[in-house]
Amino acid sequence: MSSKSYTDSIQAFDWSTVHKALGWKPGEKVSLGESIVDRHASSERVALICVGPDGAERRLTYRELSEASNRFANLLQRLGVEPGDRVAGLMPRGPEVIIAIIGTLKLGAIYVPIFTGFGPDSIRFRLDHCRAKVLVTHQDVRKQLPSGLSVRIICVSQPGVELPAGYIDFVAELQRQVADFACVPRARDDTAAIIYTSGSTGQPKGGSIAVNFLAAIWPYVVYGLDLQRDDIFWPTGDPGWGYGFVCYLSALVAGATSFRPAESDRRTLPFDIATLWRDQSGHDADVAAQPVGAG
Repeated sequence: MSSKSYTDSIQAFDWSTVHKALGWKPGEKVSLGESIVDRHASSERVALICVGPDGAERRLTYRELSEASNRFANLLQRLGVEPGDRVAGLMPRGPEVIIAIIGTLKLGAIYVPIFTGFGPDSIRFRLDHCRAKVLVTHQDVRKQLPSGLSVRIICVSQPGVELPAGYIDFVAELQRQVADFACVPRARDDTAAIIYTSGSTGQPKGGSIAVNFLAAIWPYVVYGLDLQRDDIFWPTGDPGWGYGFVCYLSALVAGATSFRPAESDRRTLPFDIATLWRDQSGHDADVAAQPVGAG
């Protein structure tokens, strides 16, 4: 941890140091894709470690994540998605959801996460309300989709699994796209994501998350988590909610490695996080973040 006290850190704090850490210049538009992943792409550091239900481990370096998100941005552009359009994601934890989020942000489109625990009516409301142009989803949750959707659907599927007519195969289409993409710069007050409330007390409400969210969370990353480049970070929040969305991206901004355990190993809290980490990866966790409540 930092040797500075809380009082010393507060007194020395200046937002200009945050902007410098993110590679942002005063008065200029910014590239979320560059800040989150592309500036780390020249290194061979691991960005993501994902463990499948069978225990198989999949790793993506920052270079691989940069190229995959470029391919996704190119796919969206080919589908007619433009800056400011909404791209919704009904996606479980895994590398594909991170690729989709970053690719959407690189294009300057607006990402709309949808929790995979929702049923057809809740999903339809969010898609209609945000006027989504594209939905990216996964074969494990596509049966929850309502019928008669007008959006283009990109679906993560396994080899040999036949998708419904009109669906776009995530893996196959990404392989057809080029690995280069010029990120669309955005103003810091432009919308980067729309995150809906649960709807437990009325109609769900969509909150606009500005591009500047990266700057807003950076002090938490630095002073709250003390997250370093050689750390392994376990964001336990679901990427279908705000906390998961923010935590995954903040770890990447810092150049750290994010870990995702098998989806099937969702133990009831409280449990020994360090023990579960060792069970899943054989390593000791450096930092873990657990939201309070859903997600």
